Amino acid sequence: NFNEINQLYLESRIMPGPINHIRFSLMVVFATYVIYYGITKQLITSINARKILIAVGIFLILFLHIYAVRSGLLALYFVMAIVLLNHLIKHRNLKKLIGAVSIIGVIISFSFLISPTMRNKITNTQQDVSVYTNDKDPNFNSIATRMVSYKTALEIAKENIFVGCGIGDLRDKNDALFKRD
Repeated sequence: NFNEINQLYLESRIMPGPINHIRFSLMVVFATYVIYYGITKQLITSINARKILIAVGIFLILFLHIYAVRSGLLALYFVMAIVLLNHLIKHRNLKKLIGAVSIIGVIISFSFLISPTMRNKITNTQQDVSVYTNDKDPNFNSIATRMVSYKTALEIAKENIFVGCGIGDLRDKNDALFKRD
């Protein structure tokens, strides 16, 4: 269903997954880190098991770029940055750090070139941001809808800062502000 999946990404939707796409992508990032940790701390001693885990780790990183969930990719690169920073502090080897950053740059560039879902997610993100910044109808636009939700939540909080807003009134207030905005 290659064409259908690519179209989903242009419509602020995502490839169907086993659970919520954000949680799933974060679990994949966690699994990738566990593989990294197990290999670097030599918890896995078998050469064959290490090779298999390295292959699985590479697959998971590639999968995250094909799945193209912004939260998962952000988490992956955040974890990579922390690992690289930790490595730099621990070993003070600038050449290896530059090499690792270069490899990450190649992975990102390669993912844009070969992954239509990644390109479509970027196109969709740009469209969503444009819809919000140009005050167009945010419906059916993931980021624009979220931004309006955040705006209404802040407005409700400001209006009810001392007394609060009861759960019974919250939905009505939110719906009214959301329709207005």
